[in-house]
Amino acid sequence: MMGNRNSHKRRRKERDSSNRDGHGSSGPPGFPASSSSEANTPSWITNMINDCSLLPTSKVAFGRCTNVSSRYEKLGRIGEGTYGVVYRARDEVTGDIVALKRCLPHHEASDGFPLTTLREITLLRELQHGGEQNGIVMLKDVAVSSSRSGVFLIFEYAQHDLATLIDGHYKQHNCSPFRESEVKRLMLQLLRALSFLHSRHILHRDVKLSNLLYNHRGELRVADFGLARRVGGIHVRDKWFTSTDLNSCLTPKVVSLWYRPPELLFGSEFYDMGVDNWGAGCTMGELLLGKPLMNGKNELEQLQKMVRMLILIACTRTAYNANPYRF
Repeated sequence: MMGNRNSHKRRRKERDSSNRDGHGSSGPPGFPASSSSEANTPSWITNMINDCSLLPTSKVAFGRCTNVSSRYEKLGRIGEGTYGVVYRARDEVTGDIVALKRCLPHHEASDGFPLTTLREITLLRELQHGGEQNGIVMLKDVAVSSSRSGVFLIFEYAQHDLATLIDGHYKQHNCSPFRESEVKRLMLQLLRALSFLHSRHILHRDVKLSNLLYNHRGELRVADFGLARRVGGIHVRDKWFTSTDLNSCLTPKVVSLWYRPPELLFGSEFYDMGVDNWGAGCTMGELLLGKPLMNGKNELEQLQKMVRMLILIACTRTAYNANPYRF
């Protein structure tokens, strides 16, 4: 699903924004509190596993979820992120190549299961309801280890992520690997995927190149929904803000720094779909240039780079408008 990253520096810099909201150790709403006496397997995780209603499989274990070792053969390790290790694997039933992501323990849940993963499973299952894909990575299955202590997400396999392609090509050729026509096609797919999400009141909140997968057919897939949130709508002075209710705010500690809009840098807890659109704009700039549009080392430097760029755009527009021969 992801390519091997040559630029570990990018990941370290992006990781500063990997804070998640919704911390807690009692599990998500609707599940009982975790118990430390169940061999590191909380009851709410067991309920989730037993209630799994994804694609039916031929070899089933623990409710309706697959025993990962009975169906999937690991072919090699693709990469590792903050919340999981990803392997290239073969589905022994269908013969398809898939991406197998093992969910790693995280500090946000003392029982060791990241709530971001549960959120990702829930949203992806809903988005795929009805068989429509709409540019969203396909979650094919959820599997568990024999000991029931490990949870695996099985995704459709994509040969690359866009960050890998950009980094590798820019290092050798000092330019983007994509022509303008190809950037247009990629951005059309990205904007359609975001429009699909927003029409269902879902914010991705981490749009960046490393979360955009790319296969040999030229198809783009939006991935990594660990930060995604379902939101309602609030109209205040003709502007639509997103929140579950008037007293519930969203955390500003989302979106990787280089793709974070100014309202989040200023700590706003009320924001709308524009946070995804800003990330898409930064992505388009990076696809055209072959390097990040604004690569600040901290929030203050990121704001400074934004101001400089906006001034440059304003000056360029003024000079363009003053040109009597522009038509």
